[in-house]
Amino acid sequence: MHDLGGKIPVILKGPPAKHGLESTVIDCTKKIPVLLRAGSLPLEKIESIVGHVEVARGAKIALSPGMKYRHYAPKAKVIIVASALSIPKNARSFAYIGSGRTIGEVAHFRPKDDSDYAKNLFSFFRKCDSLGVKAIYAQKVGAKGIGRAIMERLRKAAKG
Repeated sequence: MHDLGGKIPVILKGPPAKHGLESTVIDCTKKIPVLLRAGSLPLEKIESIVGHVEVARGAKIALSPGMKYRHYAPKAKVIIVASALSIPKNARSFAYIGSGRTIGEVAHFRPKDDSDYAKNLFSFFRKCDSLGVKAIYAQKVGAKGIGRAIMERLRKAAKG
């Protein structure tokens, strides 16, 4: 609704997405499949079925949405941090997603695990937009499993 309201004639509302992130996109037109966009289906699971999968890097042409441009990102500046301890002491009126306690935050989301992080990442970004937050500190996660997709989205959002 936020992005498309008024721009198209109909929007069907369904339940919240099970995983929260966009789909995994794989290019199977080559001898070795290529991961174009990490999503809720982890690379490790795909490789357990089809064997080795290459990971696309620095494509000149965006072969899939999300490869080249910043999208689905909040208006606020996204800063990836190792932990809440990495947030500058003088930071005020910011949002934080990750474990640990912070001072000066307007909004926070403390995910239970990587799946919870992925499922709620975009809704947290939307919440931050509605609150007018200028900076979001996002705790990095490991780049295995769904963590790969989370980090891909965080890096894209942080480029803005």
